[in-house]
Amino acid sequence: VQTQPISGAEKILALAVDFPRYCEQNRLRFRVVERALASVDDEKTRSMIRAYYEGIVESLRRLVEEGRADGSVRTDVAPASLAWLFTMNGIGFCLLSALDIPEISSPRFPADLRHIIAGMIGFQAGR
Repeated sequence: VQTQPISGAEKILALAVDFPRYCEQNRLRFRVVERALASVDDEKTRSMIRAYYEGIVESLRRLVEEGRADGSVRTDVAPASLAWLFTMNGIGFCLLSALDIPEISSPRFPADLRHIIAGMIGFQAGR
């Protein structure tokens, strides 16, 4: 059985759908990084945290570029800007998820994320 390759957009959407679970599984790690970021007062620590987030952004940027190249992401989507937007939203989600907010704790939330992000990047299934 031959399967079609997964597009860049489908990879992005799969990450978005899985992110709430991933955040929950790694809650302690995210809290440590975010507390360090909130209290950082030296350049060495700031540089280490910046490198951590830049690594995440680089991975996301490559997926957006892959999607642009395979036609699953609109060509007017700026890869680095979208990658930083996803990263900033991920940080916010991890911080807020500890508050048990019904909308983001809902089992429906991952599907909502998928729908919102698909609209942002111009993805349409079957294209």
